[in-house]
Amino acid sequence: MASPAGAGATYQVTSLITGEASAGYGERKYQDPRLSNLTGPLVDASLIYTPTPLTKVTLRGTTSFDETNVSGASGAVVRRLTLEISHALLRNVTLTALGTFQNTQYRGITLDEKYFNGTLRAEYNLTRTVAVRASYTFEKLKSTSAGGDYTANVFLVGLRFQR
Repeated sequence: MASPAGAGATYQVTSLITGEASAGYGERKYQDPRLSNLTGPLVDASLIYTPTPLTKVTLRGTTSFDETNVSGASGAVVRRLTLEISHALLRNVTLTALGTFQNTQYRGITLDEKYFNGTLRAEYNLTRTVAVRASYTFEKLKSTSAGGDYTANVFLVGLRFQR
C-alpha cells in the first residue's frame, strides 16, 4: 500500500531561468511483517537556464521509492541529481553533455550504492525523420556489497527514426 502526498509549483525567476518544484511525503506499508516500510520526504525539482536560443542547461533533482529484487530489502530510496548541457551547433547538429549522481539506499538491509555517469552525445539530423547519434558514457558504481562495484565505458552509434 502506497500513500504519497505532496504539492508543487512552476516558477519563472527571469526570462532566462524557469523551474518546477514539488515536495511531499511518501509512505509504503507492506502486509508482510518481514519487510520494513518505506517512508520519507519526496522531492522533484528542475531548474532550466537558457542563455541563448541554442544553449540549454538543465539541473534536476528527484527522490523516489523504487521496487527491488534484492533479497531481504523491501524497496529502495533513490535520490538522483542530473546536470545536462545541450547546444545546437547548427540547425541539424546538437551536442549534449550529461552528468548524473545517484544514491540508492535499500531498506531492510545494510546496502548503499552510489552511482555516477557522465555522457557526451552528438546528434546529426539527416532529415526530419532520420538522425545519426553517437555517444560515450562513463559509469561508476560504488556499493557496500562485496564485489558490487563496477566501472564501464560505453560507446554507442545508431540511427533514430521518428515520425
